[in-house]
Amino acid sequence: MSSGNTARKLRSLTGKLSRLPAFRALNERMVFPMMLPRGKPEPTHAPIFIVGAPRSGSTLLYQLLTNCYDFGYISNLHCTLYGAPQLVERCVRGSDFHPPSDNFRSDTGQTEGMKGPCECNAYWYLFFPRTPCYVEVKDMPPEKLRQLEQSVRGLIAAARKPVVFKTQYHSMRLLPLAHAFPDAVFLVTVRDELDNAHSLLECRLKRYNDYSQWMFYDTPDVEELKRLNPGQQVIRYLRTTEDIIQRHSRIIGQERFRWVNYEALCRDPRSVLDEVAAYLKSRTIECSPRGDVPPGFEARKTVRIDPQLYAQMAEYVRANPAPA
Repeated sequence: MSSGNTARKLRSLTGKLSRLPAFRALNERMVFPMMLPRGKPEPTHAPIFIVGAPRSGSTLLYQLLTNCYDFGYISNLHCTLYGAPQLVERCVRGSDFHPPSDNFRSDTGQTEGMKGPCECNAYWYLFFPRTPCYVEVKDMPPEKLRQLEQSVRGLIAAARKPVVFKTQYHSMRLLPLAHAFPDAVFLVTVRDELDNAHSLLECRLKRYNDYSQWMFYDTPDVEELKRLNPGQQVIRYLRTTEDIIQRHSRIIGQERFRWVNYEALCRDPRSVLDEVAAYLKSRTIECSPRGDVPPGFEARKTVRIDPQLYAQMAEYVRANPAPA
């Protein structure tokens, strides 16, 4: 069996394991309350959160940062014990625990192998509600915010270096995250709007064989969006997400946000990563290079959904340009 097939099978196994009720009960009812760091945690390194719309290149940025720099992260291995990822971190700390340098594959945010960087939404659901996805500070119980701070700071302390976190769901949680972590920074991935919308519809087609099936997080206007045809729906979905991130960046402080263009990242990863590293250093976050940067990636432009649907979506974008 090839190493690639082994990595995929391991990732599939851990995914199935994480959905078992007994596994969830172990993590959430026993491991998490028993192993949660106590007391007021001392900030050691600022957390780095990658956010942005689904299919906007956030997983690629996550893979590049954890591969090419000495950052900590939640891996697929950490996620098997998501009630206490700091314990896994203490076990792997000091070893060469980084994603394989030749594997940048992913499937809707899921990477391969136990070292692959993981969104680990089960971990974040320890603190944030499953629904609604959009929350502000007033919506969060103070106890949950305290536990969030203790757990994340505990993982960073165990890593003894900056830690990168990524899940698009955090695009709907920016205000609580910024409140819990006043030193946190946010890297926002953005992509050509039409290409991003095309990728969202392609995901729906692959998973459900149906363009109208909802995927990913709910936005506050989800019920209104669900009444639209699929092409208009995904365009409006992307614009709602962008509007929320833009508005909240002005509330939180725009100096804590850095936008990363997906097309530029594919075309010239080295230049974009250098810019991101320079920004992080300006925020006093250490950026120690550790791996070679790939020369580039292909940003696919081929239409892989129904051509008529794509044409209708393109016409909608032309007739309704995004607000400046």
